[in-house]
Amino acid sequence: MNVRLLAPGRIFKIGSQYISEIKHYWQGDFQNATTETRVHAASEVRRIASMAAMSTAPIPIPFSDLWTITPIQIAMVQAIANIYGHKLNRQALLAACATLAGSWLSRQATLAVVKLGLPLIGGWVNTALVYAWTQALGKTAEKYFASNMQMSAGE
Repeated sequence: MNVRLLAPGRIFKIGSQYISEIKHYWQGDFQNATTETRVHAASEVRRIASMAAMSTAPIPIPFSDLWTITPIQIAMVQAIANIYGHKLNRQALLAACATLAGSWLSRQATLAVVKLGLPLIGGWVNTALVYAWTQALGKTAEKYFASNMQMSAGE
């Protein structure tokens, strides 16, 4: 899979390609999967989602991440939930994402400030931030669903 940083006009196409790759995991049957298989699958989903999110980060428009990165992260959380045997409806998925994302609004504000404060390179600086945040969200989702959604706020 090649990560390409593209103009805003092609972002939806790239995002949907990555989401198609993740879809395999959110629709797959992991009912009889071993713990090792689940960990490997969740790791692969995190990798795909992080690369997808990172490829959209350089768009120089503040708050564009709402319609580019957020859907990728939601698809990632849904896939990880499925890997660990949890079928989430839309409401439960959004609640899980809100719970797992923590300070989502502060993340969006940080990304916007970086893009506004560093107009020419802010989008590129955001790539590292977006990659790290997506990995962290995915790892947290994995722990949450592996614990049968019994993780405490402190964890």
